[in-house]
Amino acid sequence: MTRHRAHVPAAARTIRAAVTALLALTFTFTASAQLPTDSYQGPLLPDPSLLARRAEPVWRDRLDSPTAVVTESAVVYLRDGRLVATELASGWQQWSYGSGLTGPLLQAEDLVILADGGRVTALDAADGTQRWSTQVTELPVRFLETTGTVLVAGSGAGGYLVLDLRTGAPSHTFDVPGVARLVHLGPELTIFSADYGEPNVRWYHAYSTSTGEELWRGRGWLRLLGVMDGRAYLLNQPAPGSTAADARFSVSVVDATRGTRSEHWQYEFSELLDAWHLSADTSLRLTGEALYVTDPRGGRVFSFPHGGAGEPTATYAAAGGAYRAGPYLNLLLFEGEDHNLLAAALDSGRIIEYLFPGTLISRLDLVGTRAYVGRADGTHLAVDLTNARVRHLLRTNGSGFGPTLTAGGYVVVQGSAEVLVLEAVE
Repeated sequence: MTRHRAHVPAAARTIRAAVTALLALTFTFTASAQLPTDSYQGPLLPDPSLLARRAEPVWRDRLDSPTAVVTESAVVYLRDGRLVATELASGWQQWSYGSGLTGPLLQAEDLVILADGGRVTALDAADGTQRWSTQVTELPVRFLETTGTVLVAGSGAGGYLVLDLRTGAPSHTFDVPGVARLVHLGPELTIFSADYGEPNVRWYHAYSTSTGEELWRGRGWLRLLGVMDGRAYLLNQPAPGSTAADARFSVSVVDATRGTRSEHWQYEFSELLDAWHLSADTSLRLTGEALYVTDPRGGRVFSFPHGGAGEPTATYAAAGGAYRAGPYLNLLLFEGEDHNLLAAALDSGRIIEYLFPGTLISRLDLVGTRAYVGRADGTHLAVDLTNARVRHLLRTNGSGFGPTLTAGGYVVVQGSAEVLVLEAVE
């Protein structure tokens, strides 16, 4: 039997040939006329979960602001304008107080101190019952500090009121002029910095803590570096006629009760710096043995002796990192270029890597032998400074952190909108 090929009209054969030719032309054009492209691959950071054990919180809760305090058994914090105390171990609420509150908060002895507008209230830390309440000022109270049985409260303008911590009874005031900030509070001496009068002139006022008597006042200083052994150490303003190109500074040593200058320490950087000035990134740390000063960008730390010097005795740096804290446990802490946590040993200058690269460090707290590091991606890590072991990796829902608190066998992490409690890993 003879098979016959199906009849295909000539028009259809012509269309099929045209489509085939068009497809071939299209693919040829695409391959030969690819548009130019460009791209950038950022750093590929290691997965933190591969380098640290992930921790799960015992409990977590909403938080108005990172102003929490801890008692022997609970975390006390503001949630939806109400002060609540939640048990560390279980997450059960022990007590609550008030409404529409903003703080600040302070824990002292067996009390939780709360500012509500211009009023200060003391609550029993165990059950939340009110011990006393005192009107301090018509302005909102922004500062609460305590030493011994003395509580200092104020708005920052119009003076500060001193209360008896046990009863709330007003004792005396610190009548500081202008807008003032408390920079030192001790059992015998209280010092404020205040801005008033001539532009760019800062005054320092010293008072007797127990009586409120003004002991002295002075100007010409930029920063209080510390009070030790009855002496106050203040960074001087640049001398008249000096320029930003001068790589030098000086410190006045002042009798803390009389305000008279007993010593004048002058420092220079020799050839290590062409210029030095106080900036937002400049840090000065005075210890009982030395004065540590960063360069204006905060990258290098210079160690100077007490009494003045023509050049530093030691220089510490961490490969382009930025100084963050210390000295602490004989270490200076730096944030590296890759946002890892580094430390320089004071005795040898040896660089120790404590934490692997990651995102920007937004908070660093040093407590005991631990460094608690909050990063901009919401992770919170604990690293042991004695052996560089990472003790926990906690993932939070925020990007900012408040102070890390510890109580017994628990760590309290304050995120931007939540508080998390976890067991401390030994």
